[in-house]
Amino acid sequence: MSLFNENFNSFFESILFFLVTNFCLLFMAWMWRRAKPFSLPQSLPLWFKIWLGIIWLIGIILPILTMLLWGLWWSHTVVLQAMIPYFIMLALQGLSEKVILKVFQSSVWAIIPCFYLPYRIWQLHSGLTLLVMKSEPILVQKVLLLEMIFWLVSYVVHLSQIPTFLNWNILEDE
Repeated sequence: MSLFNENFNSFFESILFFLVTNFCLLFMAWMWRRAKPFSLPQSLPLWFKIWLGIIWLIGIILPILTMLLWGLWWSHTVVLQAMIPYFIMLALQGLSEKVILKVFQSSVWAIIPCFYLPYRIWQLHSGLTLLVMKSEPILVQKVLLLEMIFWLVSYVVHLSQIPTFLNWNILEDE
């Protein structure tokens, strides 16, 4: 019964977060509906393209491998409990970004990670706590800790790039 309660609470928390966050985002998009249609800047710096590759490698591929190996191959169901909500919210973030960018063409797109990244770090912390409580493999715990640090760095990088995403004018060097 405890496993069911933990899964239900995690699911309920994630659904509540998704609904509240997307209500806020849609409200902001509606409030900014008269703004000029937004599109991504066409000339992102090379370092940013490399950073997106690192996001794929560390933020998606490494957790998938971790989940497949420990969660499915070696049957540590608690690893699945920790990782599945992470991937669901990652997918829902992508969906939110796509809808805001393509349907609403709103600059609200640039702040979506400002909602989702702190929650992702919270999810990883919750998963790590669960793994520690159940004495699950230390390597998986280290992967979740690495993910937390990585997404924190990603959050800072994202915040530093909001002016670029929004095409804010930058003063030229004199």
